[in-house]
Amino acid sequence: MKKFSVLTIITTVLASRVSADCFSVKLGYPCCQYTDEVVYVDDDGDWGVENNDWCGIGEDLDKPEPVNNNNPNPWGGQQGGGNPWGGQQGGGNPWGGQQGGGNPWGGQQGGGNPWGGQQGGGNPWGGQQGGGYPWGGQQGGGMGGFGGGNSGGNTSGNSSSPEISTGKSKYMSKLNIINTCPSNISSKQQGVNYPSAKKVTYHSKTTNNDRKMNVILPIGYTESKKYPVLYLLHGIMGNEDSMLSTNMGSITIPTNLLREGKAKEMIIVLPNEYAPEGGKEVPAGINQAYFEGYDNFINDLIGSIMPYMEKNYSVATGRENTAIAGFSMGGRNSLYIGYKRSDLFGYIGAFSPAPGVVPGLFRNENQFRTDQPPIVSLISCGTDDSVVGTNPKNYHNVLTKNNQDHIWFEVPGADHDAKAVTAGYYNFIQTCFGALDD
Repeated sequence: MKKFSVLTIITTVLASRVSADCFSVKLGYPCCQYTDEVVYVDDDGDWGVENNDWCGIGEDLDKPEPVNNNNPNPWGGQQGGGNPWGGQQGGGNPWGGQQGGGNPWGGQQGGGNPWGGQQGGGNPWGGQQGGGYPWGGQQGGGMGGFGGGNSGGNTSGNSSSPEISTGKSKYMSKLNIINTCPSNISSKQQGVNYPSAKKVTYHSKTTNNDRKMNVILPIGYTESKKYPVLYLLHGIMGNEDSMLSTNMGSITIPTNLLREGKAKEMIIVLPNEYAPEGGKEVPAGINQAYFEGYDNFINDLIGSIMPYMEKNYSVATGRENTAIAGFSMGGRNSLYIGYKRSDLFGYIGAFSPAPGVVPGLFRNENQFRTDQPPIVSLISCGTDDSVVGTNPKNYHNVLTKNNQDHIWFEVPGADHDAKAVTAGYYNFIQTCFGALDD
């Protein structure tokens, strides 16, 4: 991937707007009243965020007037103000813009870690001290799809009362949801043989080059039997190795559940989700030009990855043998791909899914549905998610409105972090490939 360049955004606050409605009203979203900061673009128009919700930016907005530091700031009123990405001293930079900056990951002491973890943040969605960014804006920052700030972005408003819903499906209702993954399931156990990931190379028709992905085969894999497949997707700015981090439980959770008779044998595939058309990469950033490489992943998955797996491994085909799941941006794409191609994917898991499914990949709420519903659709999120905020719950509400049966639950006390991921993954694996019928 190309070397990242510093993305500088100059943000202003609108003093007023005319009363005429903008395009978003007919789609069920308000017009932006304070901001002209474009965070997403689709065929309907330009989208902004106010009060942790999408709003349409109409052409009828008055020209913005800069707001001085003494005026109320709807983004939080930080020093350097009016910046929905945080507005720190030296700011205006969605990656942090702190002293010593110039690093798209934050430029902090100890920096250079693409998953964040530096002093002062490094969250690609924003999340620096002083807050006010559209996905939550809390102190701390996080890990490029892993987050982890404090105070706010709570999906329920009450972390002591997390929501749980298994829907009406006879099969999904069999799941006994445990909203925190047990430590003996997420960690390696003495004397247990765990599989390992093998990195393979496939040729992508979408990007027109050779690409890497990781394949995890079950212990005792043999060509004499067919195995179902789970495609497990990483967060934004990650790669095929991101979900292999020990605390994500990508290998330990399904292996330990299998030993307990609560999961099926399966092949797990971890691809690189950034797949720009023709391999034309752009600098990483929170903008539509970069997102398009993720939006295009559906073509790489269906057109190149799945055929490669069927040719080179003993794979059981059909949607009843195919699952897709992911974290953050990976959860976003899992929902989109799963509902867009429910003829291919029978099991969908979205753990703390990022914004952009609707409005976005689906232009309006009515499109976020399918006449061939998945066997399992599961959405989960931490109650204290400081990165995607209420967005996962909004997906749950839209699916409920569209009479799309699904599982929804919140992870008490979890942020946009491994605790949230492992809880979602732990429950989802138990539903895959008919395991609940055993």
